[in-house]
This record gives sequence, structure tokens and C-alpha cells, in this order.
Amino acid sequence: MKKKGIQWKRKGKVLAALIACMVLCLGMTSNAWAYFNRGTVGISTGQKTVSVAAGSSTTVSVSLSPASDRQTEGCGMAECPQSCGEKECLDENGQCTCNGTEYKTYTTSVAVSSSNTSVATASYSNGTLSIRGVSEGTAVLTLTASLRQFSSGSTTITVNVSKGSSTGGGSTGGSGSSNNGGSSNGGSSSGSGNSGGSSSAGGSGSSGGSTASGGSSSGSSQSQNGTSGNGVTASNVTGGTVDTQTGQANGDAAGETSNEVSVVNSDRGTITFVPLTAGKMGADYLTAIQGKEEYVDFQKKDDAGNILYAWEFLGTDIKNVFDMDFGITTGTEPFEGCDLFEDQQAFYIAFSHEGELPGKASVFLQVPADMENGSQWYLYYYDEESGQAELQADGITVENGFVTLELEHCSDYVLCENEIASQPADTGSFLSSDDGSDSGTEAKTGIKAPVVVAVVLIVILAAVIIFIAVIVKKQKNNGAGDASGGSSDDGAGES
Repeated sequence: MKKKGIQWKRKGKVLAALIACMVLCLGMTSNAWAYFNRGTVGISTGQKTVSVAAGSSTTVSVSLSPASDRQTEGCGMAECPQSCGEKECLDENGQCTCNGTEYKTYTTSVAVSSSNTSVATASYSNGTLSIRGVSEGTAVLTLTASLRQFSSGSTTITVNVSKGSSTGGGSTGGSGSSNNGGSSNGGSSSGSGNSGGSSSAGGSGSSGGSTASGGSSSGSSQSQNGTSGNGVTASNVTGGTVDTQTGQANGDAAGETSNEVSVVNSDRGTITFVPLTAGKMGADYLTAIQGKEEYVDFQKKDDAGNILYAWEFLGTDIKNVFDMDFGITTGTEPFEGCDLFEDQQAFYIAFSHEGELPGKASVFLQVPADMENGSQWYLYYYDEESGQAELQADGITVENGFVTLELEHCSDYVLCENEIASQPADTGSFLSSDDGSDSGTEAKTGIKAPVVVAVVLIVILAAVIIFIAVIVKKQKNNGAGDASGGSSDDGAGES
């Protein structure tokens, strides 16, 4: 009996281990390869409303948090999911070290835009917003602060412009080159120097351009009736440059990372990071890794060097190489004619490319700030021709401000909070499964992969319990037989 008890204990331990394994399997979730997001840059102004006369200027203080940040170059992705070879991925400050351990200071840049440049224009420099009234009316200025590895923050200020005296529409244009740049009235100006150029207008002239502190700038605009040409200014730039066409700051000092291709040797293979350009591209990079355990990441960045979206391909998944347009357009405005998601929060995703991809791709996509980290969303494919939507997947999780989509086909998609009423079945899902097979079965049958796994594990658990019960019953019967046989033998011996 003691031996049987020991056997039963061992079987109990085995059963407990099996149950623990099943619980662990049910609790496992895959982590998205999201990108670093250290939060949102804070920006505020000393006033929300200002008044100024036409032809006059005023200033407002601007606060940034943070105004700058020291970072390593990193690999572009959150917590270095590529790993970093044999060394630790993060340093003691939580900074990614897979592209080196050298720190660099990245400065927050501020872009200013006016809702009506014929009423008011503005520029930002070193914590000060300079506002100039152009003509009577009201304009709203939008200030957007950008910093690498942070989400951009923005604020607005309303400018009320009253009538003012005009200096006339002379044509005293001029140009200067000095430490303080050039200046002129009633025309246009360009300047280069430590403080950039500035211009003012009173009547038929212009006040546009862009300024940079410590760099070089030139402002140019052509307009009539005192209307500014370029009302967008990138400022707070130290040792960088300013694009005179867009007013956007360029260079590492403004927080923009290099636009060159980089290669990282990671634990999961070699990864080539390629900046995205307009138009079709990519075939040469895809060909280089086809059939290999190597990756290529096509990345689209904003002016601060933050990732807006990225496409990752594994060489062994590439089937058909071709150049493609990697552009992605997103927003909260519904597709034309689409009213299926109007009663809930929804995020609309349109790909420039239509149809099959060169192979399975992981698409990392930045989402709005109100899509909270950890929240889960439903992904639908939207068919513009039929006006119907088909559920592709649920449980799409927001991680560090990004979602990850596994795709083999591009079309229009929608991320929404809640499942909508069932739609007519289509030819299947355009999402891909980990084993390369079409996961359209899930969309067609409505059976979710986690449910299937849970059912299988329950069946296995039931089988184990039944098996153990049969063994226990058999042992009891054998024990009863032994006891009965022993009694008969004793009786026979006595008689």
C-alpha cells in the first residue's frame, strides 16, 4: 500500500505540472515590437489670447518640457527588442545601447503655423514667441513641439489684430549680411549670420522666412498687400540649419536622426534600417535579404526623428520582390461613405500600396495619444466597393503608442473600440499567421485562435483526469481482489 501511495503522489505531481503548464500557455501573449516613446513633449504659453495692432509686434513666453533630452542613438525600437548580441540591451539609465553607448543631446524644436497669415504671423526662438499683426482680424497660432523619441505636443494661442497705422507700400527692399542678419521695410529681406534674417512689412511687402539661433537662415517671401509668405518657423536650433522652403529645422541638433541606411547585428539576425522616401522603392534591399534569416526595416520619421510607421520584412518570408509605395495615411476621419464605425472611437488606416506584398510584413504604426497604452482594439478590413467591413483580428494592443499589424496584403483598415454587427463573409483575411498560413479561417468561421487553444487544453486536461481516474479505479479493484483472496486463503487454512 505504501508503494501505491508513493505512485499516486508522483502522478499527482505530474498532473499539477501539466495544469501549471496549461495555465502558463493560456496566459502567454506576444509582445509587439513597438518603438521608444518617452511620453509627450509639454508646451504652454504665458497667454492664450493676445491683442496687437496691424503693423506692430508683441511677444509671448513659451515653456517646453523637456526642452532637451540626452539619449543614445538606439535601434529605433522600444526596449531594444532586437536584443544587442551578448551585451545588455539597456544601460543603467534605461537607454538603448544596440547602436552604441555614446550619449547625444537632442533639442526640442518648435514649429509655428498661423490659421490666417494675412492677419498674423509668428516665429519662435529661445522660449519666446514673436507675433506680428498684418491686418485687422483674428488668427489662431498653433505651436507644435517635437523631440526625438517623444510624441509631439501642441498648443494654440488666439491673436486679435486691430487696425493700425501703415508705413506705406514702399519698395525699399534690401539684403544684409552681418551678425544680426539683414532687415528691410516694405519689401523682402534675406540675411545670414548668428541670428538669421528678419523682415517687416507695412502695406505692400512681406514678413516671412525663418530664423535660427546659432545656425544660418534666409527668409524669402513674395506677396502683396502685406501678406506673409512663409508663416512657419522652426526655432530653438543650435548649430543646425533651417529649410527656407518649409521653415523646418534640419540637423542632429534639432533632434533629427541621420537619413542614412544603418545596419545592426542583433540576436535575432542582421537588421538593415532604411529611411523611406517618396514613391516606390525597396526591391534592392528585399533582394539582398531574400531567403536569409535577416531583416530589413523601412522607416518613416517625422522632423524630430520619431518613427511614424515602419515596415519590417524577414528574408525567409519574401516571395516576390518588387518596388512598392510604403506610404500610409491615417486619421480619425471616416473613409468616404463609411458609416459603420461612427458610434465609437475609430482609427482609419489607408495604404498607398494595393494588393499583395512581397511577403509577410510586420507594420508598426503610431496611433493617437487617446488610444491608451494597453488598450485593445478590433481590426477590420473595409471594402470600399461593397461598403462592408470584415473582422480581421481582435486584441490588437497599443504598446508605447504603437500597434503592430501582421500583413500579407494591403487595403483599407479600421481599428475600433468595439466589435460591430457581423458583415458578409469575404474571401478571407489579409492578416498573416505566424506559420505563414492564411489566418482568414478565423475571420470566416468566427473562431478565435485563443479560444481554439483553450478548448484543446481543456480536452487534454479532461483526458488526463479520466486516465488517472481509470488507473485509481483499477488499483482499488486490484486491492479489493487481493483482500478477498487473502480472506479465502485464511478460511481454508483454518478449516
